[in-house]
Amino acid sequence: MSIFTDEYIFTWSDLNKPLFSALKVERNVMFIILSLIIIVAAFNIISGLTILVKNKTREIAILKSIGVSNFSIRKIFFFIGFLIGFLATIMGVVIGVTFSLYVEEIRMLISNIFNISLFPEEIYFLSTIPYQIDFWSISLISSCSIIMTCLVSIYPATKAAKLDTIKSLKYE
Repeated sequence: MSIFTDEYIFTWSDLNKPLFSALKVERNVMFIILSLIIIVAAFNIISGLTILVKNKTREIAILKSIGVSNFSIRKIFFFIGFLIGFLATIMGVVIGVTFSLYVEEIRMLISNIFNISLFPEEIYFLSTIPYQIDFWSISLISSCSIIMTCLVSIYPATKAAKLDTIKSLKYE
């Protein structure tokens, strides 16, 4: 038996369904944008290492001529790529977490310097900019970034190991 037969109960999420669907779309778009940024960074690592291999052709040929194995040359260039990606990931995490912790102070500083109101309270209904640091997401993204760096470092390292010693010394 129901006390109120003609009444309906709506939750806050039922009343604001368009807001929640917009947030879901925004989250998916942010994932796509971040994925594209990681792909661009991976191509930058590939191109940077390929240019490094091209610039160090003579040195690679000298190393090979004194008996350094292809595996060792591959390890050297793979390690360079890994080191670049690892340090960039660590710096990105440190800068991102620091920015998140001080986002409100940064907002107030920019507002005071340029005499503008960033994220006005009457429009966004927020007195401060909210942030949430999720260490699980940070570790997952960092791990994916380092794995991606390792994968894209394989091609230039293999290319460096396959250089022909005689041609490299002849044309350099």
